[in-house]
Amino acid sequence: MAEKDWQPGECPLPGCLPATFWLLFLSGCAGEQSTYTAAGVEAASTLTLYYWLFACVIVVWLLLAGIFVYATRVRPKIHSEKGASIFVIVGGIVLPTLALTVIAIVGIILMTQHRGQEAVRDIRVTGEQYWWRFEYLDHEGKVIAETANEFALPVAEASRMHLITADVIHSFWVPALAGKVDMIPGRINELVLEPIRTGRYRGQCAEFCGASHALMGLVAKVKNSEDFQRWLSAQADDARPPATPLSVRGQQVFLQSGCGACHAVRGTPANGRLGPDLTHLASRDRIAAATFANDQDKIRRWLAHTGQIKPGVQMPTFDMLSDTELAALAAYLGDLQ
Repeated sequence: MAEKDWQPGECPLPGCLPATFWLLFLSGCAGEQSTYTAAGVEAASTLTLYYWLFACVIVVWLLLAGIFVYATRVRPKIHSEKGASIFVIVGGIVLPTLALTVIAIVGIILMTQHRGQEAVRDIRVTGEQYWWRFEYLDHEGKVIAETANEFALPVAEASRMHLITADVIHSFWVPALAGKVDMIPGRINELVLEPIRTGRYRGQCAEFCGASHALMGLVAKVKNSEDFQRWLSAQADDARPPATPLSVRGQQVFLQSGCGACHAVRGTPANGRLGPDLTHLASRDRIAAATFANDQDKIRRWLAHTGQIKPGVQMPTFDMLSDTELAALAAYLGDLQ
């Protein structure tokens, strides 16, 4: 309906009630951050349990609605005490008990399927205000590769995520892969992720952690085994030297402005640990914890307006740099493959 045709107090959609119902029903049924896009073993089990729960609710509702129609429309008369008791027992006790029993049995069966999952790799995930640190560990617990806000997993292989926090409570959640798990100060919680198909899936911090909690996103990339191994090997390498004069100037600005005190770029003197590892920043789809698409214009905007974009973020705004220096710095960061 055109905007000029709408009047206050009127529903802007034809067939308002049915349209509203279907919009609510379908609003979360697709997308890279949807629980209906089950791309992991645990997410698939959760979705199966949801379908069983939904089916049981519909069956109970239909039967109770049928009892109601029978008692008020088909035979609208005074019922005997015995008949009324039967309605109460069947509708209030038997049907809910059967539905809950079915849901409990299905839930137990699904839970037992996850016992004894053997993870082939370990990944330490640290929640920070407001970004994510991912460290890939070898069998001795040593870090072999590190990335930030985006991570990769091989399809059909289980990976154990060791979830910790560097400050307040966060919650790690990639709906398409598994349920949410809190990251609590002083504790290490674990979550096993076993993707069942390749793709790109978005996640989010699911526990309020400060002013920019809503901007603490992440991206999970599920690859086939060969592509994952190539990706992991590339992430373990040092950064390539800058290839253009503008990038060379940007590297000088990066080192001279103190960026290396907080950020690491392996293969350079920058070895900071307070902020995200930027060694292969250009290989990521998005920047600023999935806030922007990754291109040099967005990098320059982020550097110049950090505090405005993410209130409460600990990274200072580099508004002291000239436009030329910001462009060079963005070019350098945008070339870090």
